[in-house]
Amino acid sequence: MLSIIAMYNYHPDIFDDVQLPENLSKETLIDTILLRNGELDLLYPQPKVLKAMIKTWSDSSQYSWNKLANILTLEYNPIWNKDGTITESETAEGSGSGVQKVAGFDSETFQNRGRDEAESSSTRTYTRTEKGNIGLTSTQELIRQEVEVAKFNVYDRISDDFKQKFCIQVY
Repeated sequence: MLSIIAMYNYHPDIFDDVQLPENLSKETLIDTILLRNGELDLLYPQPKVLKAMIKTWSDSSQYSWNKLANILTLEYNPIWNKDGTITESETAEGSGSGVQKVAGFDSETFQNRGRDEAESSSTRTYTRTEKGNIGLTSTQELIRQEVEVAKFNVYDRISDDFKQKFCIQVY
C-alpha cells in the first residue's frame, strides 16, 4: 500500500485541481491533509486515478466549502443575540367638518361664525435599530459559544473529509 505522504512526494501534482474559496489557502490545506493523514494508506494508489478522484471530490464539495468559508468571515458581535434594523410605516387618513360658534361678551347664546371642512392624510416612516443581549441567553453562555466557534478549523474539517473519502482507516 502507499501512504498519502509517499504519493505526494512522488506526485506533488495530485492536488493541482483542488479549488478553494478565495479566503482559504490551498498550501495550508495540503499541509493539513499531509499532517493529519500522512501515514494512512490510500484507497486509490494510482496517481492518475487519485488525482481524478481528488478533482471530483473538490468539484462536488464547492458549495459546502464556500458556505464554511463565508461563515468564518461573518462580522457580528458575539455577545449580542439581537442585531438588526426594523423599518416601520404608519399611515393615517381622515376627514372631518366642524362649525365654529362664538358668543358675545354679554350673551350666553352661541351663534354660528363659520364652517370648516378638512381632509388629511399622513404617512410616517421610522427606523429603529435593535441590538444587544435580549436576556434569553446569558452573556457568559454567548461567550462559551463563541469559544466553540473559534475552535472550529475549516482545514481540519476538509482534511477529515479527505480521510473519509481517500484513506484506508485500518490501523
